Amino acid sequence: MSGLLVASLATSLLLSAQPMRPTAQPMRPAAQPMRPTAQPMRPTAQPMRPTAQPMRPAAPAPPATPSLSTADLLPGWKPTASASLDTGGKKKVYVGDVIRVRVVVIARNEVPVNLPTSLDLGAFSLVGREPTRTEQLDGGKTRHELILRVAAFDVGQVTLPAIPITYVPPRKAFKGLDPSSPVSAPALVVETRPVVQAISSVLANEPHPQLKKNAPPAQILVEDRRLKTILLIVAGVLAGVALGFLLYFLLRRRRRRKKPLPPPRPAHEIALEKLVALRSAGYLERGELKPFYFGVSEAIREYLGNRYGFDSLELTTTELMDEMGEVSLTGIHGDELLRFLLDCDLVKFAKYIPPLEEAQRAVAQAEHIVHATKLIPQPEGSGDSDADGKSSASADGKSNATADGKSNASADDRAAPGARAHDGDPGHRGPREVDKAEVDGD
Repeated sequence: MSGLLVASLATSLLLSAQPMRPTAQPMRPAAQPMRPTAQPMRPTAQPMRPTAQPMRPAAPAPPATPSLSTADLLPGWKPTASASLDTGGKKKVYVGDVIRVRVVVIARNEVPVNLPTSLDLGAFSLVGREPTRTEQLDGGKTRHELILRVAAFDVGQVTLPAIPITYVPPRKAFKGLDPSSPVSAPALVVETRPVVQAISSVLANEPHPQLKKNAPPAQILVEDRRLKTILLIVAGVLAGVALGFLLYFLLRRRRRRKKPLPPPRPAHEIALEKLVALRSAGYLERGELKPFYFGVSEAIREYLGNRYGFDSLELTTTELMDEMGEVSLTGIHGDELLRFLLDCDLVKFAKYIPPLEEAQRAVAQAEHIVHATKLIPQPEGSGDSDADGKSSASADGKSNATADGKSNASADDRAAPGARAHDGDPGHRGPREVDKAEVDGD
């Protein structure tokens, strides 16, 4: 029913809003009278219920943020700012030259400072920025150096306007503001003073350029350096000649004083000296057989390399014998040399400990090898002694005695003084006794 009432009220309002048009014909009486509504309006089923809970009172509004400014700052909290232009030592600044603007701000350590993102530089154009430099000062303050690179394109006295610097002081820096309150401190601004810079034009006689007058003729003096050049050349030549003569006389004098080098020592003398030194070193008395055999073996190896012309110290026993097979070995058998080297290797590498008598025989055998194979220079005119068979080894190799064996024996005794030191030793065999034993053994 309520819906029908609302619809009827809306229809009546629409009809009343529009003026009634006169009808062309008189109104006809209704055929039937209007019928009353079928049912009277029913009351609502349930009355409106009150709200379950009463409305809560609104929360109190937060306190208004106080408007803080520079005037509210305590003394000593406002930073100081200054600006200066750095022309790089130029007396004149021309249009388009890059100038550095140094903005120096001194503030407390708790106060951060910064340049705005966009700056109004007036007639100057911003070219770039450089990193901020900071320096700690006394009294809890910091020096901030902000550097801008600008350029001007106007001629004359150009003014750089004041540059704003933003800073945010802490809450304790304001008068009457509780430091523990949640109110945040606002960002404040401090400005530098304007700076004036003269900008010159690249054109002359600005603003009314005119041609310069012709300069008067100038006298040009040219230095005549021909005489100086000639004198320098003559002095250089004389100095070179004098230096050449000095070097010639020094070299000539040195050649006169230079003594001829002594002839190289024979290989057998070096080997015999080393063997004698090994006898007197006391290795055998101290029982140090391994270093003793090392010294004996190295002396013979070095002697063979020097005697027959090859590098023998770095060769193994097998490689050494291969090299000896390529040379003409006289005075001893190759098997005798091989047995000597193998006996030395047993002590050096196989940890064999020989008796003292065997060690003494080893050095005697080494001296015998040197004496039997040493190179004896032949006097002039005796080149055909080998053809007579007086100084060469026999064909079967079992004896190395020459026709004048007595003289050779005496020469051997003179070359090997260490060998005579053991003449009274029954365990020591001389070079000829060793050779005879080896021949009998064969």
